[in-house]
Amino acid sequence: FITLILGLSICFEFGREYLKESIAEVFFPILTSLYSELTLLGFIGLLLFAIFKMSWVEELSVDLFGEASAIQEIGEQVHMVLFLVMIVFLLQAVFMGKFGESIQNKWNLWEAKPLLSEKDAGNGYKEFRTAFYQATKEHATFRDMIFINYNQKHNMLVHTATRLKFIQEANLKASDFDFARYLSVALGVTLGELVEIPVKTWFILEGLLLFFWRCELAFVPNARIVLWILTGYCTAAAAYLVHAKVKLILHQYTAPLIREHHSDAFHATTSQAELEQQKLEEPSSFIKVSTADPKLVKKKKSLVKKNNILQRFFFKNDQQNNAEAARLIHTNSSDEELGKHIHHYHDLFWYGHHFHAHFTFDVIRLISLLTSIYSAIFVLVYFDDLVWYKFDPSDYSPEAKSWRARGQRPGGIFIFLLAIIPPGIVVHKLKSILEDFTVCANISEFKNRRYIEQVLRRQKTVAAFECLKVVQCFRDPQMLEAVLAIQIDHDEQKIPESKRSSSPTEFLINLTGRSTTSPTTQKAYLTTSRRGTSIRALEKIKDEDAAAYIENQKTHWHRIFDLFDDDKEGSIDRQEMQNLLTNFKCDEEHINRIISVLDIDNDGTITFDEFFSFANKLETYLEEHADPEKLTAEMFDIIDSDASGTITVHEMHRVVAEMLGQDLSVEDVFNVIQDLDEDGNGELDIEEFTILLHRFRIYE
Repeated sequence: FITLILGLSICFEFGREYLKESIAEVFFPILTSLYSELTLLGFIGLLLFAIFKMSWVEELSVDLFGEASAIQEIGEQVHMVLFLVMIVFLLQAVFMGKFGESIQNKWNLWEAKPLLSEKDAGNGYKEFRTAFYQATKEHATFRDMIFINYNQKHNMLVHTATRLKFIQEANLKASDFDFARYLSVALGVTLGELVEIPVKTWFILEGLLLFFWRCELAFVPNARIVLWILTGYCTAAAAYLVHAKVKLILHQYTAPLIREHHSDAFHATTSQAELEQQKLEEPSSFIKVSTADPKLVKKKKSLVKKNNILQRFFFKNDQQNNAEAARLIHTNSSDEELGKHIHHYHDLFWYGHHFHAHFTFDVIRLISLLTSIYSAIFVLVYFDDLVWYKFDPSDYSPEAKSWRARGQRPGGIFIFLLAIIPPGIVVHKLKSILEDFTVCANISEFKNRRYIEQVLRRQKTVAAFECLKVVQCFRDPQMLEAVLAIQIDHDEQKIPESKRSSSPTEFLINLTGRSTTSPTTQKAYLTTSRRGTSIRALEKIKDEDAAAYIENQKTHWHRIFDLFDDDKEGSIDRQEMQNLLTNFKCDEEHINRIISVLDIDNDGTITFDEFFSFANKLETYLEEHADPEKLTAEMFDIIDSDASGTITVHEMHRVVAEMLGQDLSVEDVFNVIQDLDEDGNGELDIEEFTILLHRFRIYE
């Protein structure tokens, strides 16, 4: 027994290390919460084991059940349930981490991929028009959110509008903020809180389990099974309702912004022939004519309509507030009095006025936990009775009668298959719920300034290390010559004229908040300036849309270019290059050599296009010829100015902020080091520094 316990402990530790290495750092809160809950469950199991071994438990069992071993048998079942719940929790953490990574990659892809592509132009923007109609529907109902299957284009459009509105509210630059990273940080915290079970949730579960225990005593076996299966299906139905609520909140948040660009979208996605056939003074005809999906072409409804049962239940408070606000407007009430009844974002959530998004999240957590307990109890309590019951034809006990009534083993297998459907539905739906809830719970008045600062700090740090990678190449003559020797087809770096003109841009630039400086950069309306987990997204669009991939790369490298371009005039002159490279012990002769090979048109300055051409060669060299370990060691030596074998906060700040000119404080650099400093000495050794570069994907 002791050997088994030690083996399980070792497996437990190996599993922990595997999970820590296999998931992104933003999802580490899941592991922290998971192991704290598993420790609590283990303590509860040990405590129950000790209690059930006491002599007074047998006396109590005789008084209550007439058998000395009755409570002990119940205790063994409780032990088994707790053990299985621990296993389910462990699996849940693994799935949550994988779900989180897939959601993160989806967000990155949406920010890297153009909203309108050549494929959309080829089919007449049919999918986009349908998505636009769905996203701007004025009287979207709770029922719509449940039964309408929104396509990926709709979800991408809503995400784009959410990003723009968030950036406007937070006073950020549309082209400079990695919204996907912000949401990923929030998602990691949300998943960690989902696994973490507060005391109030345990009390709710205690009440539910006591209720089912009473039903267990009062009902016949088949009735108990039916009741438990109904519980599972009710949980699955609750998951659909919660998701519908969250989607409706997101729709109400983004619809006004998208609706502002109705006219732009109409002209951008409608051919000249269609414009001549339609009445332009009635842009609403866009909805009637362009929507080809028959499921969406419904009869015109009155603006004032009766709410269905779900609407009356879920939006009762909103209707009362709106009615009161309307009354105050007509009576010329003061702004202060009227403001009390004007709709706030937190009021969109259930009981949001008092609990903001917490009550809705508690419901999500309860659904997840109840599904785990449902699965554990069904397997341990009902599975044997359904499939492996030892039937005796002469037996007429309630259990035997129930066995006959449900069709013996074939009927039991059918019931079991019916019972495992709800957990599958919940697990499938939980991914979408968490994806949309994370967005809803971290925008508008719920935006998290600490997450925003964390994302901005990461972006600046990545840009600094990317710039240092370029400097590292400049300092090494052999590496520089090898990079310059690489031949790249320059046509691949340009966007064909046909691609520039085939997609509408004005509407998308307005919607996404992207500014344009040239016909080429007009294609970059959904690009971001980030590295790291977005690499998967960039690789995915590399084959699907070469133009978008190039613009993503340009946006990223423009940030590094700006670190060289001190005066921000759009070019790097000799003095600017000398000012930066002199800090890294480059002599004047070598600097002149660098400028001469990068300055293709020999005008004495390095333009961004010339710099980007070199950057492409550098990326190709690193991918095909470089040794990442050697380059990592060389960069480590550049930062470790005193050759002590460790990088201190001040050494890192000196390079990143003082020598490269990145706007990062000592505290910012300390936070970067603290995230990776496993031994807690406030410094980074070569192993920790390697992990840092790996997370930032500097040489990948």
